[in-house]
Amino acid sequence: MITKPIKDGSKVTVQGLPCHIPPVGYVYNRMTGRIERRSVLSRSPNKKAQYWERRGLPAGYETKRKEEARIQQFNPTHIDVSLEEFRRDAWDKRLNGMWFYNNGEPVYITGLHYYYLEWIYIGGATNNGGYPDFWDSDRKFFYFLQYVIEDPECFGMVYVTRRREGKTSKSVAFLLEGITRNKEANGGIQSKTDDDAEKIVYKSGVLKAFDKLPHFFQPTHNDRAKSKGIRFKPYSDRETDDYLGGWIDYRSSKDTAYDGSKLHRYVGDEVFKTVGCDIRSRHEIVLPCLEDPNGRPYGKCLYTSTVEEMEGRIETYRSFWEESNQKQKDGLTGFTKTKLYRYFLPADDAMDRDKYGYVDKKKNRDFIVAEREQVKDDTKEYFGRMRRKPLSIDEAFRASADSSVYDTIKLQDRFESISWREDLYVQGNFIWKNGEKDTEVIFERSKNGKWKVIWDFIPDSSLIRPHQTRPKPWNNARYAMGCDPYSHSRTVDYRNSAGAFYVYRKHDISEPLKSETFVAQYIARPSSSDLFFEDVIKTCMFFGCEVLIEDNRNNILDYFKYRQYERFAMRLPGRKMPGIPGSTKTHGDIIAFTEAFIYNHLDKVYFKELLDDWINFDPFNTTKFDAAMAAGYTLIANNKYKILLQKKADERMLDIDILFGKN
Repeated sequence: MITKPIKDGSKVTVQGLPCHIPPVGYVYNRMTGRIERRSVLSRSPNKKAQYWERRGLPAGYETKRKEEARIQQFNPTHIDVSLEEFRRDAWDKRLNGMWFYNNGEPVYITGLHYYYLEWIYIGGATNNGGYPDFWDSDRKFFYFLQYVIEDPECFGMVYVTRRREGKTSKSVAFLLEGITRNKEANGGIQSKTDDDAEKIVYKSGVLKAFDKLPHFFQPTHNDRAKSKGIRFKPYSDRETDDYLGGWIDYRSSKDTAYDGSKLHRYVGDEVFKTVGCDIRSRHEIVLPCLEDPNGRPYGKCLYTSTVEEMEGRIETYRSFWEESNQKQKDGLTGFTKTKLYRYFLPADDAMDRDKYGYVDKKKNRDFIVAEREQVKDDTKEYFGRMRRKPLSIDEAFRASADSSVYDTIKLQDRFESISWREDLYVQGNFIWKNGEKDTEVIFERSKNGKWKVIWDFIPDSSLIRPHQTRPKPWNNARYAMGCDPYSHSRTVDYRNSAGAFYVYRKHDISEPLKSETFVAQYIARPSSSDLFFEDVIKTCMFFGCEVLIEDNRNNILDYFKYRQYERFAMRLPGRKMPGIPGSTKTHGDIIAFTEAFIYNHLDKVYFKELLDDWINFDPFNTTKFDAAMAAGYTLIANNKYKILLQKKADERMLDIDILFGKN
């Protein structure tokens, strides 16, 4: 059991999951429930000559098998002892995994990994006659997958990687191994299109591998040529009663294709390239197919996708990925939001493997980066290479540079430079001291807090509030705020929009490196709009500055007036009412101010959410970009006085014809 500690065994953490493996030379026998001794396979006593080599059927097996079958026609109980010994060993490895020596080191692989390496025919140029090579990255992948299969609080996983990583052949192994040894077990296949499900996954994957399976792994089945799948039953009911039942088939990519079916295994191939249906809707239909009567996992699913040019709604795919984070399970249900886990294999761990299946990650990374640098002046090609060989999941989900508004290469460089940092800001909540409104606002640290604050950029002296009988801004010279409230409708990618605002520290000649940048970020959707409005007020009170609010949803301005904080609602020059309209002109101003900021101050941005929004920003669909819009309103607020000075300068300018007359 890879999900539970094994006496004298070891633990390998794979993408957040603690995978437990047995002691060297032992396996956990699923049939007996005991830890049992097994030999460690070695192809050579010489350390350097020790690596994975497929063994296949022993010499003379087919001839002996024909003779065994001939005798069984007259004596059904007859068994060739040597063949039966081999078959039992193969089944033992399939169920319980095995050990082998690899460059002098004992390596444990799961039963499913053994089944994949030894018996799933993939064709092509490999070192094992058309069967997969051993890759150490696959060892970890199959540890993770085995954990998913065993975990009662998980329905499956999402697997994202570059091309040519064997995702389809791994899916085939996942399907065949689970279905061909269980009674009345069904397996389903969907892909990005109907043709892909049939031709790539089923015919080129499942059928090709199934036909190559040895007879002892190939259950009784129907005539596949006459159906759209494999049915594990005889041609005629009169032949035998000893058959598995169940089936493996493929269906269209539409949402309801498997509605009402009971599935033990399900493969969603190229899930992030699906066209013609919403993957969330389809997932919600597939989940009940995998449930037992108590709503727990009976079956498991494997979603796979390569990167490069994803099709459809990238924002939907990204949120689906984020909601499958195994590190963020609900405390009550025990599940993630999607009831799945996620697994990403970066390109530097997926290329140029040696004969032992290992990679030199630094060498690979340096090569990948050098490839990109060669075309850095060609934005389209630069991002194309990034998508083909992503080094992080953020690169995998990066939008095409064709539609980029801002300098995506510069933004990407900044994103990568801070993506590994965890000490950039403090997370927490602003609250009224002692719960008493309109008194003092204090900050409480919390790992789940709604605010992220860069305290190192905020001098204590700038937060001293003067005595006031009625609250009003006193710090507009130091700070600016911009707010993009949320509506109660959903965005086009079926997620709830969030309320967002930023605090900006204005230019300070005494600290130029810590000013002219965003020092606090808020992106959240509280349970009620009043709670969000109160969060904005608390932030205004703490920093002592006005906030520029997008006024197309002006109930927030009504709330400010009701709470007697209307003085904190910024009025722009030339406007009688506070706020700013979410108009085309405003969006143009946001783009202009953001472009200038990126050019001059990008090295002082420490919020990944903001960088990500800027990289993917679409000016024709701004509702998806809460962070980018809130930051844009903040930059307009920061430039309020520049706008006012420009307006006054325009008013002072006189027509030259008035001054000098006309000839």
